[in-house]
Amino acid sequence: MRPCLAVVVPLLGGCSFIYNPDHINKDIDAKVVDTEHVVDVNPAGLTLTYAYPAVVYEGVGTGGSRPAVVVIRGEEIAPSATVTVVPMTGAPTQIALNEFKVADDHRWIALSITVPVDETQDETGTHATAAVPLAITVDNGMGYTASLPMDALKLQWLDQLKTPITAPPPLGKLYSIVNVGSAIAFTPDATAHRVAITSESSITINGGITANGAATNPGPGGCAGGAANGSGPATNADGVMCTGNGGAASGILAAGGGGAGYATTGMAGGGSVGGGPGAMVGDPQISSYATNVAGGGGGGSPTTVLGGSPGGGGGGTVELTAAGDIHITSTGAAIAALGGPQTGGGGGAGGTILVRSGGMLDIAKPLDVSPVNGSGNGGPASAGRARFDAAKGGAPNGYQGPMIQTIPYFSTTQLTSDSAILVAGQAGNSSDFKGLVYDKDGSPVSNFDLLFGQSVAKPSVMLKPGYNRVCVLVPGGNILTTPESGNCAEIAFLPTGN
Repeated sequence: MRPCLAVVVPLLGGCSFIYNPDHINKDIDAKVVDTEHVVDVNPAGLTLTYAYPAVVYEGVGTGGSRPAVVVIRGEEIAPSATVTVVPMTGAPTQIALNEFKVADDHRWIALSITVPVDETQDETGTHATAAVPLAITVDNGMGYTASLPMDALKLQWLDQLKTPITAPPPLGKLYSIVNVGSAIAFTPDATAHRVAITSESSITINGGITANGAATNPGPGGCAGGAANGSGPATNADGVMCTGNGGAASGILAAGGGGAGYATTGMAGGGSVGGGPGAMVGDPQISSYATNVAGGGGGGSPTTVLGGSPGGGGGGTVELTAAGDIHITSTGAAIAALGGPQTGGGGGAGGTILVRSGGMLDIAKPLDVSPVNGSGNGGPASAGRARFDAAKGGAPNGYQGPMIQTIPYFSTTQLTSDSAILVAGQAGNSSDFKGLVYDKDGSPVSNFDLLFGQSVAKPSVMLKPGYNRVCVLVPGGNILTTPESGNCAEIAFLPTGN
């Protein structure tokens, strides 16, 4: 066990961000602005109610990511108050308190925290360590102090991903950092759910990622192809309907299966009674994985007395999400989710790729979601879809979704100036894009428009005192039910009073 370290910092000015969902009133309620003026502070009246959020994660604030924003609610907090943060166990020197501010109404404290990656700490495995409670004490001066309960704020250690994997990590898995020195190739598997690799800091992969279909098996999260004279299953491993599957051939010798659909419709199988084409599904912006999934090809009829012609599996679904930078190097495609080949059976559609970087996105090679078509009477399939969201940098191809580029950590005013918040996005997109603000309880605070005349939008955003989560969404997105449709940042609003 390492010795504990107390960190005492005077509270300074600033502003902060937050993650935000959906469905909000355009006009902020008048109650949102705290108008009570506190002329004097009674040091003896200091009380602390809560800290939010209750957990900070290893890696936050490093690798190009934003620090964590934590808001403390209280009463009679002096402008000159100091805050002491003491980790109860573990490695307290790994926690850096960057900025602090007491609200002028004396009811809020906001702080930003960085937690460097510590490879001697894990969430699971050899070095598994329980979450570390952080003791928080506010000193109001004149001998008056107040503390929050020990479980009010915790530091959560996370695993690191440092070696290639062949099966998707559990959905919802968080890594403190991803740094893999060679290529990652996911095994084609109809029972494997989609790939989601999420880092609280950065993602670096040297060699690229593949999640292709092979034979009837799809890449992870894709739809399987049909056996000879058959169609693929109705759902994939994530329970998503495979409405883009191609149709099976009639059974007549040499009739081809229908090609799978996705970004476009597939093509019908050849021969006298070939299988029908798979339907176009989803949307170009990839607003939901429930509709954006690569279909599998339909099975063709036997081309010989002994053999059959199965349909190709669809390409997989791959999501990379880093709070900070993403850097991928490869001699081929940076990420590939190709459909399975067809020879008599219908081809599998190309897959789904979503890359989200809160920092710098550095990808020099394509995001490849091509179908792979062979020979024979099988119908060709559709290509898949790719999207990238990046605060800085970009990718060579794919649809560009919205990502918050600039936003303060703390703010004492509503964010109504022209450049208080900058959102990167696809130039020319100016309809149906929206932003949403939620408080710590997930209640709606306000909504705002995103107008990308060029590649950057400059919205005006109304906040609520305390913790706010600001989210930007693709058209049709809902951050609560389909988090893949948007990106969020934390901010603390510290009202001045009158």
